[in-house]
Amino acid sequence: MILIVRIFCILVLLMATGCTKNEFYLEFDLATDVTANYKVVYYASNSKGGMMVESVATVSEGKGSLRCVTYNPVLLYLYSGQSEPVVIYARRGQKIPIQGSGKNPVQWEIGGNDINEELSKWRHAYETQLASGNRTEMDKAVAEFVSRNPDSEIAPLLLLTGFSRHDNEPLFRTLWRSLRTPTSAPDWLTMVGRSDIQNQRVMTPATLKSMTMRSLHNGVDTIRPASAKATALFFWQNGIDSRRTLIDSVKAMTKEWPDSARRIIADVSLDADSISWKSPLRSDSLHDVARLWAPSGLADPALRDLNVCRVPFYIILNPEGQQVYRGDDLPEAIAAFRRLLSTQ
Repeated sequence: MILIVRIFCILVLLMATGCTKNEFYLEFDLATDVTANYKVVYYASNSKGGMMVESVATVSEGKGSLRCVTYNPVLLYLYSGQSEPVVIYARRGQKIPIQGSGKNPVQWEIGGNDINEELSKWRHAYETQLASGNRTEMDKAVAEFVSRNPDSEIAPLLLLTGFSRHDNEPLFRTLWRSLRTPTSAPDWLTMVGRSDIQNQRVMTPATLKSMTMRSLHNGVDTIRPASAKATALFFWQNGIDSRRTLIDSVKAMTKEWPDSARRIIADVSLDADSISWKSPLRSDSLHDVARLWAPSGLADPALRDLNVCRVPFYIILNPEGQQVYRGDDLPEAIAAFRRLLSTQ
């Protein structure tokens, strides 16, 4: 029933756009021994908004089709249960032919446009790694292709949908900066961010000029990286296993760099209530550290701009407000902080 309501709502939404057929089709022509159901998820939208659509593509003895609705181009994620979802690019009016043998979509030929054809070639070239289910091997497949083909239309798409940024943030950033994607390529950032399926994060974290938050001692504090040689932001929530290690490390930092005029260290809690935020602060004896609170958590606009996507998370900024380190490796964060203070 929920699925029927969703489809009805999106049809009403898209019919308002005009008379053009706002739909595309998946057409399955697989081996006759393939009988299975495949979950599909995509974000259907027009200029006024959109919604997530979930449906099921039923394949019986190799044959099947699925009508999908959208006005804008979409990224459709097809799930088989055997591997990571296969990403399919589609525009309204297109028929997306899907051919191959076996139940695993990694082995299929998916057409309908140049993007899908290039994605199919990539999947075939790295079929063993992709079918393994091993996250490290799958990341290697993406990294190898992107490093060899920085000007490919699909290179940024593979990074956004096929690479685990959570597991290897530094390599992601290196690969992302290496891209020389042609201007004719679709706007993958917008499409992935719009659908919010795979990443739920902006890909280019903002430069920080200032950040104002609730403060334990002053009511409100404003962080301005330009006023210091180095700025360290430590994001946490009450109950994380590494909290004690973080506090000990921050204490060591304040002793190593006691001149608070040269550096900024901010301890930022993402707890939803003030008691959870304040309780652990009363006994940790931190001095010359900004004790900040972001009660909206990861939804806080400042955190979204900085691309804080989990806790614990650490960001080190230079005086220009650029993020010279971001991730969850505390020793690496402190090392980046030390480099800024030692070279200026």
